[in-house]
This record gives sequence, C-alpha cells and structure tokens, in this order.
Amino acid sequence: FRTKFLEVDIPILKQYQDLFVRKSYFGGATDYYEGYCKNLRYYDVCSLYPKAMCNDMPYELKKIHNYYSVNKIGLEDFFGFILVEVSCPTTILKPTLPAKYNGKTIYPSGRWNGVYFSEELKAHAKLGYKFRLIKGYEFSKYDLFSSYVNHFYAKKRITTGSERSFTKLML
Repeated sequence: FRTKFLEVDIPILKQYQDLFVRKSYFGGATDYYEGYCKNLRYYDVCSLYPKAMCNDMPYELKKIHNYYSVNKIGLEDFFGFILVEVSCPTTILKPTLPAKYNGKTIYPSGRWNGVYFSEELKAHAKLGYKFRLIKGYEFSKYDLFSSYVNHFYAKKRITTGSERSFTKLML
C-alpha cells in the first residue's frame, strides 16, 4: 500500500490527541438471532470492509474545539472525533451505539458520555439518538484507500479458482 498507492504523507498526532481519538475505537460486535421468515430474500454485501475504506478518512487535524466552538459548528458540519453526552431513546430495544464500562464494550440505553467518530453519530442520530456536543477534534477529509481497494477488487472480480483465493489474501 505505502509503496504503490499512498500518494500523501500521513500526519502523526501528538500523544494526547492520539489518546483522545483512540477512545472512539470499539472493535466489531457480533450477535446471534434465530429467526423465522416466509418468502425471504437474503442479500449480502460483497467486501463490506474494503467498501467502507472507500469513504473519506480523517486526514489532517484542522482544529481542536471546546464546548462553545463545537456547538457553533454542530454535528452535521463536523468531521472528526468528538466527546458527546449520548441519550439513547427508550424505544430502541437493541441499542447499537457502544460504550466502555469497566473495561468492557457494552451497548447501553439511557445517558452516558463517550468519544465517537462524527459519521457514526450522524448515522445514529437518524435512529433517534440525541447528542450534546462537549469537545472535539475536527479533521480534513481525504480519500486515502479507494485506489488500493479498487485495484484489488478489480482483480478479484475477474479471477477464478485458486487465483481468486490468492487475491483474497492480498486484500
């Protein structure tokens, strides 16, 4: 990736900035549900993680916002990592926004504070979650991985058999 696809230098954050951003890392979640359906159509997303990598990524730190400046911008115009007070609606039976509690990741209802990536909060706002912005690190946007992902996806799409398995390993 670095020798064939990376066209810019990746900025390095100061340690305290990096620690703030890392508070938003939760990892993946899994759940198991047993269901029953009639006349079901099942859809799967091919290469979901690489597809997500084609979205804009946080690039250069533009500004560190305190409570007053972050609320002048608002969540809809913010791109970066932000400390918020979360309010999960009581109508959500299976909450989807994670939080850390005693070193573990949980999916709570009610109210709590946490650091999240702005785009994740925007998606959850559509589900009815409410956020009070506290402070945040605003970043510029950059399309960092699309050329890399598209290169290998094109190879994967036209290969078959053992060549296809090898291409999967390259992703």
